[in-house]
Amino acid sequence: MAKSAKSLEKQTNGADGLPLIDLTFPAERLFEYQWPRDDPSAEFYLLQEQVAEYLGINGTRLSRRARLLFDEGAIDEQQFSQGLTALRSDDVCQLMMREHPDEYRRYARVLQDRELKKRADEQKALVSSTTKRPGGRGRGGGGDSLRVQHAWKRASQQATDFNAKLARDRETRRCAYYDFQTNLIHYW
Repeated sequence: MAKSAKSLEKQTNGADGLPLIDLTFPAERLFEYQWPRDDPSAEFYLLQEQVAEYLGINGTRLSRRARLLFDEGAIDEQQFSQGLTALRSDDVCQLMMREHPDEYRRYARVLQDRELKKRADEQKALVSSTTKRPGGRGRGGGGDSLRVQHAWKRASQQATDFNAKLARDRETRRCAYYDFQTNLIHYW
């Protein structure tokens, strides 16, 4: 008997309390990307076809978004006919939280694992660049000091980018604030 996406067998032996599902497309294979890549404040996207296969739903529910993008002129007719459509990750997560909570929890766990691995790799790179090396080259010597300087420069740039994004958000989303000390509402 062939398995379809709708006739997945559920088992209730999940170590994390979730039912185990025989998935043909696991959450680990969902490809999330940021576009444009060199912009740290850019949106994250997922491919519609992968999301539909992961959720085991017909892609036509998701293709309404593709039709909207086509009608707005964001994608041309060739891109629309090919069927590859990028969906905002936030929109997909909202849909999964509402209509597919188990799949959303699995996907959130995968995202968390990816983030932990990324942070651990960054930490290992930072530690390896600051530790003492054979031959007398360590914190203050040779190419290692350049690595440390680069790491500090990168960290300060990330802090600057975060502060700039926070300031932009404050200007666009928060038009007013309440000052408890003066009991005044400030607008800008």
